[in-house]
Amino acid sequence: YRRGITADYEVVCDDSVYRVKRQRDLNGARRFLLLECTELGAEEQMGGRSGADSIFTR
Repeated sequence: YRRGITADYEVVCDDSVYRVKRQRDLNGARRFLLLECTELGAEEQMGGRSGADSIFTR
């Protein structure tokens, strides 16, 4: 579970980029995080390892 994730965040998975719509604590125990996202499209490679270090970008 992570606090502070807002709709300003994006998730990158493989070649797809998703905008976070909302997040919540899945089981109320602050162990799992549920993200509801909207797909934005393919990730643009701007050199280097774009998004490779983390699934969270801002």
